[in-house]
Amino acid sequence: MSTLGNVVRYIERIEFTIPSDLVGTVLLLAVADVLLFYGPAELPLLKVLFGLPMVLFVPGYLVVALLFPRRYTPDGSDHSSRPAQSYYRGLAFGKSQITWKTRAILSVGMSFVVVPLLGVVVALLTGSVVEQSILMAMNVFVIGAVVVGTIQRLYIPAEKRLTVPLREWAQSTSEFFSGGSRVDSILSVVFVVSVVVAVGVMGFALLSPDNGETYTNVALLTEDENGSLVASGYPTDFTTGEGSEMVLRVENYEDAETTYSVVVELQRVSIADNSSTVTEETQLLRTQETVSAGETWEYPHTISPTMEGENLRLAYHVYKGEVPDDPNMENSYRNLHLWISVSDSGESASMTSEVDQ
Repeated sequence: MSTLGNVVRYIERIEFTIPSDLVGTVLLLAVADVLLFYGPAELPLLKVLFGLPMVLFVPGYLVVALLFPRRYTPDGSDHSSRPAQSYYRGLAFGKSQITWKTRAILSVGMSFVVVPLLGVVVALLTGSVVEQSILMAMNVFVIGAVVVGTIQRLYIPAEKRLTVPLREWAQSTSEFFSGGSRVDSILSVVFVVSVVVAVGVMGFALLSPDNGETYTNVALLTEDENGSLVASGYPTDFTTGEGSEMVLRVENYEDAETTYSVVVELQRVSIADNSSTVTEETQLLRTQETVSAGETWEYPHTISPTMEGENLRLAYHVYKGEVPDDPNMENSYRNLHLWISVSDSGESASMTSEVDQ
């Protein structure tokens, strides 16, 4: 216990200058950021171990710390004969005190309020809610709350401000495991380990991605009369030498950074006995883009067909990684197509509202 005692005494010495609990939340945030943003996918349990407190405890704890920044004393006093000045009361919400047990319970409850509110704010500001945006919002909230909380406590006398009772906790822990018989000590260890494992399993189930639900969405879009991108109103009649603007949208829900390759072909298709055979094809476009997990890639392009004919198939083949030697509808990861007609007349393009996937 000597090493633990030295650590406790060192932290207590800096407690009156820097709130160690707030510093601890920043350190936890830094570790969670490194693991969640840059950590390998092979360490999901480690990500949950650090990510779970950031979701279920830290946001609420910071709110409670701002509301109740003074230490708890059993008799309700501040252990100080000096009168509280008005600006102390203004910045520290008076002399309200709560126990650490109450603080912990309120922290969990407030986290269930704060995290959904952050999600609503992100949705209003960005129009969507993805993992990266939620993590960034959490970073802004935690750092902002820590800065405000640190300034707030500096306006409270050192003997009154909230501190983490590490010495009392260390002593209680030592008594908990050393008191009683050896059997009691073993049962105590088993109990603590069981609680930690249960929380870890619950967190893993809540936060780790389900590999069966990873997918990629693709959609073909055009601009409507208001300039908005819509999945309707596709041009179906083309003229050689003229082009039509399209946008291919690829949404990455693979839970990992993914490189997508896209091949656009115009195909002449023969259909017989409910089967189709490509008799002629020409490649119009080919491109590649790396998309982060949860992000969306929009690929604006111009379709300028050179092959003439009726009922030609404009096919989009989307691949993860490189394109095979013979790209087609069967070997593509995702695909969609549009039936068009191409002539050499000067007729303007007519419109339809469906695209086949």
